[in-house]
Amino acid sequence: MARYIKQEVINFQQEGKKRCFYRIASRGNVGQDDLLDEMCAHGRTGLNKGNVKAVLTLLAETMQYFLTQGYSVTLDDIGNFSLSLGLKDDKEEEDLDSNAPKRNAQSIHVTGVNFKVNKRFLRNIDIYCKLERAGVSRMNRSPFTKEERIAKAVEYIKSHGIMRVDDYVRITKLPKSTASKELRDISRMDDSPIKSSGRGSSLVYMLRTQ
Repeated sequence: MARYIKQEVINFQQEGKKRCFYRIASRGNVGQDDLLDEMCAHGRTGLNKGNVKAVLTLLAETMQYFLTQGYSVTLDDIGNFSLSLGLKDDKEEEDLDSNAPKRNAQSIHVTGVNFKVNKRFLRNIDIYCKLERAGVSRMNRSPFTKEERIAKAVEYIKSHGIMRVDDYVRITKLPKSTASKELRDISRMDDSPIKSSGRGSSLVYMLRTQ
């Protein structure tokens, strides 16, 4: 039986109104060996563990081949896989309506694999997944007001030159996702003392020059 947690979140679109969503309470991870053991338990598949492992390895290699050739891959009882692309971290986004430099293949890389679950696969999980409540998880709240957090950020940047999201999390006690969004919003304010520079893993915040 699976357990679920009611997770508190803040809806920034509704002036910080609290709401909740539900998530599975993780019991850990089942690795490939565990899957193989279960698949071959009591000889029900008629295959031994080595044979099934070889098939899984060949499946992974074959899927990689077709994905790299530009195809999507469908496993009938599981779902559909396709690639997602993006710019490398040190490349600026291209503007189709300007005379900015155009990006070539060297600027773009694979950022992930999209997965669209098979409807029957999902329906079967929903039917057989019996849930029980595991508790409530509330968001960490900063002991400081937004104005106090901005002041702390300014002082930190004055002392260290730049500030990253992790630094803002540490000095404000905000959850990382909340801290990241708040910093983006602050840096976009016309009268903000803070501006952003870079993107992705190189994103930093610094004082805005007057």
